[in-house]
Amino acid sequence: MPDGSGKAVKAMTVERLLIWTYQDQATDTIVGRGGAYMRVVGIDSARRAGDRMALGCEVMGGGYARLTVHPDAEAIHDAVKTLGGRLRARHGKNASTAVGLVIRCAKAGTRPGTLRLIQTRPLKIERANGKPEMVYYDVARSRPAYCLLHYDPLPEHVALDRAMYRLWWDALDDLAAYPPSLYDHIMLPLGEPREPWST
Repeated sequence: MPDGSGKAVKAMTVERLLIWTYQDQATDTIVGRGGAYMRVVGIDSARRAGDRMALGCEVMGGGYARLTVHPDAEAIHDAVKTLGGRLRARHGKNASTAVGLVIRCAKAGTRPGTLRLIQTRPLKIERANGKPEMVYYDVARSRPAYCLLHYDPLPEHVALDRAMYRLWWDALDDLAAYPPSLYDHIMLPLGEPREPWST
């Protein structure tokens, strides 16, 4: 396991490094700087952490103890916290959501915008009897003008999902273009298009 010495360097994509930082290292839930770190989880975890600190070691552990975070994960987390300011020129006031979006997606191991690849399609609105809901030219309802439609998914939802995906992609692209100084990892770009729905 990497130890911060720079001897076992591993190349990973920026997305995989973020998942490692927030899932494996749980960097955002660790409090304090220097010395021992403590997870903000619950009383049982705090009690176990105190026992480990009293013993001076972690029993049956290896690599990093649960009370510490890898220096590369800490550097990545510090770089993520500055994303809002760096993306402001491209995304305006929405850039401030980049930090939370990147951390949330990394913790979940997902990407934003589940609707981003779906095309909006019109669907007819049906009455209780299964026939389409119509608008008529006349009051007597003898001359139908058109069938009422709704869109699934709504175009606004697709547009929002695509905007969130672009913001997430730009944040990862920025991290890969200006990576923090890392000891045991090399940060590689995402390697995927910014707008996969247009390819």
